[in-house]
Amino acid sequence: MANSMKALVKRYLEPGLWLEDLFVDPAYRRQGCGKALLRTLADLARTRGCGRFEWSVLDWNEAAISFYESLGATVLPDWRIVRVVGRALDALAEPERVDAGGQAGDDG
Repeated sequence: MANSMKALVKRYLEPGLWLEDLFVDPAYRRQGCGKALLRTLADLARTRGCGRFEWSVLDWNEAAISFYESLGATVLPDWRIVRVVGRALDALAEPERVDAGGQAGDDG
């Protein structure tokens, strides 16, 4: 168990490659385009010394999930994307306010 935990920690301490978006036009699907793109990026990750290559997929997109799994990818069921945009992003970027008593505000 200790060795597998050490390997897991090492993997997440190494750099990773994140794919933000992949779209293959329907006219070009099932011709190997997506696989070629992902293989190229996997090679780039290896070349750069990355310990992982990650992207997201919507849980309802069963065709994509099956495709990714056929390439050896693991879809992590416990993870969700967290996003902050607009006013929430502006608010989060603001410096923490400290009250007169030296206490930080309790924002969550």
